[in-house]
Amino acid sequence: MRQSRDAHMSTEFWFAVTRHRWKFTDESDMACGIDNCEDPGAANPPLKPYPFGFDPIWKISKNSLAMFNSYKMKLSIVLGVTHMIVGIFNSFWNAVHFQENLDIFFVFIPQILFMCSIFGYLVLLIVVKWMTDWNSVECQNDPNCQPPDLKAILIGMFMSPGHVPPENTLFRGQAVVQVSSVVLLRGGSCVSI
Repeated sequence: MRQSRDAHMSTEFWFAVTRHRWKFTDESDMACGIDNCEDPGAANPPLKPYPFGFDPIWKISKNSLAMFNSYKMKLSIVLGVTHMIVGIFNSFWNAVHFQENLDIFFVFIPQILFMCSIFGYLVLLIVVKWMTDWNSVECQNDPNCQPPDLKAILIGMFMSPGHVPPENTLFRGQAVVQVSSVVLLRGGSCVSI
C-alpha cells in the first residue's frame, strides 16, 4: 500500500521562488520589491504587479492567513451571488416556458431586485476594492484613501442612506447608488403574494 507524502514546501523554497522580485533585508520582517527598495524598512511592494495569481511572497508573510482568508471569503460571496442570480433567471425562463406571467411579476422581479440591490451592490464593492491600487502615489497622498470595511458600508447604506463617510468611499457617486438601491429595495421588491 502506498502512503502519501507531505507536499508542504519549505520556507527556503519560497525564498528561491521570490528572489527575482523581492529583496530581503535585516531592516524589516517583510521583504521589499527589488525595484522599489529605497527604504527597506517600509517593505514596499515591487512596482510591476505579479502577472497572474498571487505573488509567492504571500506564502511566507506574517499576515498571509488573514489575507488569504479575506480573499477566499470575498471570492465565495462573488461566486455565490452569481450562482443565485443564475438560479433566479432560471426561474424566469421556467415562468416564460410555462406561460406563468404572475410568477414573472410577483416572484422573479422582486427576487432579482432584492438580490441585485443588496448583494449585487456588495459584489460591485468587492470588485472595485480589488481593482483599486491602494499603494498608488495618489492614494498615498490622500489620508482618506484606505481600504474601507465593506460591512460598515452595507450597514451604513440602511442606517443612514445617502451619507457615505469619507473613509468608506470607494467611488464617486456611491451615495446615489446606495440611495437608489434602498429605494428599489423598499419600493420595488415587496414580498410575494
